[in-house]
Amino acid sequence: MNPKNGEILGMATYPSYNLNEPFEAYTDELKQNWENMSSAERTEKLQAVWRNRAITDTYEPGSTFKTITASAALEEGITDTDNEGEFSCTGGIEVAGVRIKCWRYYRPHGSESLRQALMNSCNPVFIGLGQKIGVTKYFEYLKKFGLLETTGVDLPGEANSIFIKQEKAGPVELATISFGQRFEITPLQLVTAVSAIANGGNLVKPHVVKEIIDSQTGESKKIETEIKGTAISKETSEKVLSMMESVVSEGTGKNAKVAGYRIGGKTGTSEDGVNTNKYVTSFLGVAPIEDPEVVMLITLYNPTGEGGHQGGGVAAPLGGQIFSEILPYLEVSQGNQDEIETINQIQVPELTGKTVKEAKNIAKESGINLIIENEPEELDEESTIISEQTPKAGITINEGTNIYCKIE
Repeated sequence: MNPKNGEILGMATYPSYNLNEPFEAYTDELKQNWENMSSAERTEKLQAVWRNRAITDTYEPGSTFKTITASAALEEGITDTDNEGEFSCTGGIEVAGVRIKCWRYYRPHGSESLRQALMNSCNPVFIGLGQKIGVTKYFEYLKKFGLLETTGVDLPGEANSIFIKQEKAGPVELATISFGQRFEITPLQLVTAVSAIANGGNLVKPHVVKEIIDSQTGESKKIETEIKGTAISKETSEKVLSMMESVVSEGTGKNAKVAGYRIGGKTGTSEDGVNTNKYVTSFLGVAPIEDPEVVMLITLYNPTGEGGHQGGGVAAPLGGQIFSEILPYLEVSQGNQDEIETINQIQVPELTGKTVKEAKNIAKESGINLIIENEPEELDEESTIISEQTPKAGITINEGTNIYCKIE
């Protein structure tokens, strides 16, 4: 999303389907079982892929939401970005008789400033900030950031957030909200809220349609930017953006670095339901920090690959890859020339059509990691051919990035 005017620049969900064949099986697995499935089963599968999860499905945002708590705390003058040793992480915090752990409870973060707490994604610090803000004031900020109502985007089927009612929110509920859990919002609501941080404090209504042209008269009507209110001051906006840049340059989001560009971000991991052992992993990105033109959210539902389920390890590299493609496309200038030399970037080699053995040799020489997604227990590397690869050949990536391939 363009945070300045609310234009949705891109929105995609996976798996996708062919718009020309909306009633056909859309994955290899479904194609194999399609004939044996009942009409109800087919309908369920089709409706699942037709849903635009960015606007119709809610989820727990996890630690990406700490940007909202940080914004509220700074705006209220409760803290500042770089008060050294202001906070102390001991691995957890007790709230109304309930001990809530930091994600790194086994090796506490210790003494921290707010910037370091955001870089470390330290739960106890944000719980403490939530306590100082208080339920009433915190819910005022939820409203200011547009999180208690739909965004009003010009697409059908938009869902609203699910928060506990303010009058029922006790100390534990406030604590969990403060670090992004036990409530649900849509991805679009989060992107819209963080766009207010990115643009200097204004809550902007998102929209997909840029212009309407009458095919008969040629008359044009441009969709104007609609500012719905002010969430925070420009000063607070700049402070949060500065901390988000530190998250990418030194903190949990360092895998989203793109040579030459100043990227800001926040990683997040939350539970997909209670006691399901499934997770939602996210990366929230803003670029370029000096004059943001893009706010991006990547949300991975129940990732099960080798990278685990932490946002910094799974979603952040994907964020960096996408930024490396779209920032040059949008003709965003590279403002950080010094960093271009410090991050070794390469072009993705062509692996499709090669045998697995050939592809592995190419990957090793190129400095990338080859991962075969549908690899069987026994594999003849000299005769098995790579049929697909992501990202595609020719795209510029950081050295050491994973290339995901499928075999025939």
